Amino acid sequence: MASTDAVAEPEVLSLGPAPRRRWSRRGLVAVIAVSVVLAVLALLGASWWFWLKPAPDFTLVALQDVYSGMVRHDGTNDLYTIQPGSVPQSAPVTVTPEKCAPLFDTTFYNRFPSDALDGVSTYWLGEPATVSLLTVRYLDRSAARRAYASVESALATCSDSSIKLRSDRSAGRIVTTEAITVPGADRQLGYTYSTQSRSRFAIHVMQYANTITWQYRYESAARSYSPVAAAQVMTSLVLQMRAIQDEL
Repeated sequence: MASTDAVAEPEVLSLGPAPRRRWSRRGLVAVIAVSVVLAVLALLGASWWFWLKPAPDFTLVALQDVYSGMVRHDGTNDLYTIQPGSVPQSAPVTVTPEKCAPLFDTTFYNRFPSDALDGVSTYWLGEPATVSLLTVRYLDRSAARRAYASVESALATCSDSSIKLRSDRSAGRIVTTEAITVPGADRQLGYTYSTQSRSRFAIHVMQYANTITWQYRYESAARSYSPVAAAQVMTSLVLQMRAIQDEL
């Protein structure tokens, strides 16, 4: 007798496209939020790199452009480019004590620093002060920092000391002046040198990028010295330097 049981159908594996994954609204919002955060962080990183990247060092041409904008009240400007060998060297000088010599070489004795590349200078004649301004350019910022450090060290040692320039002259005294902030300057210091006479020499030294600037003021008045005018000149110089750097 024949069996009446039905024959089972074989199982068939059906292939086809995977079902589409549906994002929940919460998951989609989370993905968008993460993408926005990453984009903002990337933008902030680029901005910090731009703002913290050091401004370029000065070339001689850039430094000449800086000084072209340093005019007197009458609108005139005498700009002098200085290079090694172009400055007549004075006779050997004697500074006693000798460790104080860095305070006078570039100013009183007009000596061009042996490790500098070149420089630019100008001057103002007037009352109550005659002002000379000289910016010396170095190979890089490290060299400029070393040059500044030698002056800073000499001032720390010689401040309020009796100093003789040449053996046949009266002794004078170095006095550190009040530090007035020059916005943008890397480092700065100031001091005066005076003898028993009414004359006084005020010097302001500033490091900016790969340069050292010397401001030398001769005052014949007997009144107390104020560093405000010197700081104003240096502030104008830094503003001019930053404007030129932005074009480099």
